[in-house]
Amino acid sequence: MEQGVEAIAFNGNNTGRFGAITKIEKHPGSFTIVYIKEKNQHIFATRIDNIFVIGTQEKILIELQKSEGFKMNIIEEKNYKIKKKTEAKKGKK
Repeated sequence: MEQGVEAIAFNGNNTGRFGAITKIEKHPGSFTIVYIKEKNQHIFATRIDNIFVIGTQEKILIELQKSEGFKMNIIEEKNYKIKKKTEAKKGKK
């Protein structure tokens, strides 16, 4: 576990998000916090116990589903759902 490796969050509020580890903060007597940068340049933080290393940036050892790996904010999610709904209506006609 070091900076630059790819990791996925498998527990906590960020479950399913993945990206490259950018920073590891060690807090003596408390939790170690890991900062992960997603493909869309969003950075999230989680405890080190909540992540699993899946490989380096050159070689991913575990293949993930065809997802972007990032979580949309509320506005992005709403726009995405509206877009999907309108596309479905166009497809029915």
